[in-house]
Amino acid sequence: MPNIDANRTLRDVRAAFQAVPPRGDLFEVDGKSPTVFGVLESHVQGVARNHRFLCFSHSNKGASRGFLIFADATSGKVEVVLSTPEQADGLNHPSGIQACGDYLAVPLENISGHNRSAVAIYDLEAVSGTNTQPIQLGIREDGRKAGGLGFARVFGADQRAVHLIATYDGGVVQFYRSNGEQLTSSSLAWTCVGRARVDDGGKGTGPDSIQLVVEDSGALFLIAAGAEGDTRDWARLFSVPWPFTETDLHAGVEAKNIPSLPMIEKRHMVTRHHAPPASLFSPEVALNPAMWGTALATARVHFRFGFGIDVTSPTSMDFWATQMNFLEGVLWTNRFPSPRAPALPLAILVHLAESGDRWGHDRETVGTTGQARAMQGFQIAFHPAVPGLELEYHAHLEGTGDTTPAHGGDFVGTRNQSRRVEGFAISLVGPRSRDYDVLYTAHVQDVGWVPLCSNGAYCGTRDRSLRVEAIQVMVTPKVSF
Repeated sequence: MPNIDANRTLRDVRAAFQAVPPRGDLFEVDGKSPTVFGVLESHVQGVARNHRFLCFSHSNKGASRGFLIFADATSGKVEVVLSTPEQADGLNHPSGIQACGDYLAVPLENISGHNRSAVAIYDLEAVSGTNTQPIQLGIREDGRKAGGLGFARVFGADQRAVHLIATYDGGVVQFYRSNGEQLTSSSLAWTCVGRARVDDGGKGTGPDSIQLVVEDSGALFLIAAGAEGDTRDWARLFSVPWPFTETDLHAGVEAKNIPSLPMIEKRHMVTRHHAPPASLFSPEVALNPAMWGTALATARVHFRFGFGIDVTSPTSMDFWATQMNFLEGVLWTNRFPSPRAPALPLAILVHLAESGDRWGHDRETVGTTGQARAMQGFQIAFHPAVPGLELEYHAHLEGTGDTTPAHGGDFVGTRNQSRRVEGFAISLVGPRSRDYDVLYTAHVQDVGWVPLCSNGAYCGTRDRSLRVEAIQVMVTPKVSF
């Protein structure tokens, strides 16, 4: 199955932001950790999560390259530690990171001087060992650092899918838009299309990390996180004026005079900490009271170090924060888990007239509404696979009727034949199918959203020449009463 290059979207970003609990829960990450020069000067910089990995970036002062650390997303066991790419030698400070589907964007800068930067993109499905290399290395900047990053797929005014990367430096975010090529393409290129401040116009504390999040409507938001003093962690939600216009670039405007993004809300968060190991206090540290505070800071979980978001459903997202460093092979993190209904993750592709393939996830609207654009085919699969459980589905097509049943990950329908999907049905098969329900609905021409269907029931119309324009699908555990 092709990699997913899109974020999960949220039905209501502000509501999801407000629903994140104010206190984090400890989550242990353990296993092999990188050997760094100076445990008090080199530390974790960012955290990101997708279905496979919990990913961390780690600086390495005194060396020419930093590290990326990949732990199992469920168990927290470190699986891979790799150095940042040789092509970015000297950029030893990988900063705040973000995943977009199966891809991870990593900003790289140099610790000494902070005057050069670049962005590497990794295929998370291809991470397998210490020799893993990025699929892209671009957005090279001289005279500008990249202390944090946001990464998302968005749709332009022409409804063409593009990727957006935001890099942060000294209160200012620069937004780079892709040319619409696949992330794996050698023709992928980036153009700076906007600049904005995210520090209340210089009135408040600037962030240490930024993340991008997209709403079902296509609206774009930025979450900025950081710390005030030693004890107060905060997260701010900003709206982003996407799609950008030429004036949003603010060409020739001094950084201090660039307008700020509109801030919607600010929240103070509370992290939980694990007791520091005795080995943290070496004789050198124990005899130097001036170092005690710094030593203790390495054991604290802090938004100052790694911060990231994980959109877990169409209505919820989690925050993540990390300790400064691995101590005795353990990195303590915090997860701020939002309440949500349990559901199995799905990867959904629909093929739309005139705009081609579009990816989505469970419980999202995949397709379009209000654009008179027909869905011509689709495929659905568990992502990752679920042992003992599989999807089976068919479509009813204009002019040819019902397709033969297909199984998870197989495409049904047509491409380049101008043949609309008029209805479909989805079932679950396999030993575990009795434990789950598949629920689905469709947005149909001249009808709107049809009633929710389940477990093999037909959804849509027949013999009315009405196109399906979008679908929503989810698989949930059966409820016992």
